[in-house]
Amino acid sequence: MGIREYKINLNPKYFPLPLCVEWVAKDKWKLLSPFEYHRDNGEIIVVPKDFLTDFGSKPPMVWFWIGSPTDEAGPCYVIHDWLCELEGYPRKDADYVFYEAMGVLKIPKWKRTIMYWAVRIWGMFS
Repeated sequence: MGIREYKINLNPKYFPLPLCVEWVAKDKWKLLSPFEYHRDNGEIIVVPKDFLTDFGSKPPMVWFWIGSPTDEAGPCYVIHDWLCELEGYPRKDADYVFYEAMGVLKIPKWKRTIMYWAVRIWGMFS
């Protein structure tokens, strides 16, 4: 359906690999290669090739304010989706990593705070 490679604003210290995805369904994207996020605490999060992500379940009515699911926070959504799939990785920690990664990508604090609380609240219902 469509291939997209994220290179914009990816800090190689934290995101050493490009994010390459293919659109495979209405709200599903497949990773075409592994993707990594390196945290300052030494943790390396590796999302495997072929992982399916929705980039973030944001309703279109909020895209005007905080962007579409595939905007500059796209790499952070992929990391968050993967962590939420891992058994034993606490949801609150996955949400914090999402917030932290958005900071690495220099997403404005007001925007990442809204997005962080959206995933925290959404997590209570999913």
